[in-house]
Amino acid sequence: MEINEFVIQLYHLISDQSIETYINLFENPKNEEITDSFWKNAIAFYQKVSDEDKQCFFRILKQVTIDTTAEILAILDNSAYLKNKDDDLELFFKRAPNEKINGDLVDVFLAFAEEQDKKKRDAH
Repeated sequence: MEINEFVIQLYHLISDQSIETYINLFENPKNEEITDSFWKNAIAFYQKVSDEDKQCFFRILKQVTIDTTAEILAILDNSAYLKNKDDDLELFFKRAPNEKINGDLVDVFLAFAEEQDKKKRDAH
């Protein structure tokens, strides 16, 4: 797998698929199966807001997934650091153990995310 393909799949898994999961959860709740008070309250909140606010809510969630993924990739790229981290990370695909793949992951990810956002804006 190439770096671009890795990042694209990561974007679709974390951003697109997780948002679809949340949309389905909030739009089609199975109230009889929900026992957790957090989710009961979250769904009750969602059901009270306008359709416009619901769309805004999902745009916010999508941006949070993008920002969080970018932050994790920045750590993997060694451009953001954890407390007490005393060594750089190196990430490799198993099939190519001599080709380091981290270093530009966050840049590739954010460029792809921006491209997807532009496509979506242009489509509307």
